[in-house]
Amino acid sequence: MWSESFFSAPQLKRHPLDSPMARFSIFLLLGALLGVRFASAQECNAGPADTVPNAGDALEGMPLYWTVPQVRAALREVLNDLKYKIITPASDSGAVETKPSFRLPGFPDAGTMAQRFGRYKQPGIVVRAFARAEGDSARLFVLAKALCHVADAPPDGSTIPVESSLELFAAQEIAFGVVDRLRRDHPRHF
Repeated sequence: MWSESFFSAPQLKRHPLDSPMARFSIFLLLGALLGVRFASAQECNAGPADTVPNAGDALEGMPLYWTVPQVRAALREVLNDLKYKIITPASDSGAVETKPSFRLPGFPDAGTMAQRFGRYKQPGIVVRAFARAEGDSARLFVLAKALCHVADAPPDGSTIPVESSLELFAAQEIAFGVVDRLRRDHPRHF
């Protein structure tokens, strides 16, 4: 129910250069850069995590009905509220990067997920997020990348590595936090 808007949001106007291959190339490059840049930032007993952010899911971004400045402001507020330490952006793109966070992401089903994943050593999550204009709206990209591999087996019923699950949980927590903040601060009537 809560994830329907994230994974099946209606498509907004697309830029002619916004082809699936162009998006794939951008995210492949971003994943490689995140892996190279942040893997050396911490010693990892079980080795570094893979270089694919968000466990390879939700990389197309989230279409939003708000402007880029509104989305950027909400993104910064949400990251601060979640205790991510923002590194000053290196460019005028408005992208933000965070220092590694070792907090357990919030979960939609807080009790069950916290019980399943709370026992693991946190691998350190680094976030790179940005908003891109699409017509009079925006698309939010939240890329969460674990620094370290978690050697322990995933919880029962899960087949993907623990750090990959935590990446996806962190990205969703941030993206939905941004939407909630935008709905609160800039209500839209459709």
